Amino acid sequence: NMYEFSISPDKSSIAFTEEHGINALLKISDSLGNISTVYESLLTPGIIFGEGTLMQVVDLRWSPNGKKIAFVDFTYGQKDACPAYNPDIKQHEPYLIIADVSTKDKKVFKVGEAACYTYECAYAQNPACYSDEPLFGGAVSFFSDNTHLLQKDGKGYSVVNSETGELKGYIPVADWLGADVSLSPLERYITYNQPVEQTSACYGTGW
Repeated sequence: NMYEFSISPDKSSIAFTEEHGINALLKISDSLGNISTVYESLLTPGIIFGEGTLMQVVDLRWSPNGKKIAFVDFTYGQKDACPAYNPDIKQHEPYLIIADVSTKDKKVFKVGEAACYTYECAYAQNPACYSDEPLFGGAVSFFSDNTHLLQKDGKGYSVVNSETGELKGYIPVADWLGADVSLSPLERYITYNQPVEQTSACYGTGW
């Protein structure tokens, strides 16, 4: 099954994710149909988000020059969630992964704290399931320098260096499920939408 895809800037390749057997895969196909596997990880069953299924490998973002692709594996890192209750239950830590399209070399950076995404963990009443800390939300877009990347968490946006993992800047804009976020052409602004109260001057002026 294919779940997410992204076309390269020069439109010569397409990156896509799929699940095959016990593996979550990221593959790239060129214009001739030649397919190569860029990333592979063990599939973690039972991952949830709200009431739906959360894909494991998401947010495929090409660099403008098409030489790198960034993505997130929400289960790259794992730690014991409830060892006294059930040692098999894990919390999952999202990692940002930057892959060189040609060499398949990767840089891996931890970008979020561990969180419970399984029913079993929630049923065990692990405090992480009910934390107010901003959970990592995903990658948004590369900048034109092919190095820096805009990313988001539950409470705002920051810039990450895809070579070093260094974070800088933070824009506190509350995230919500379904928000449509983009980087402006000159990379000076981000545009986004979010719900407002009926008493707000913005209420009723949107699309």
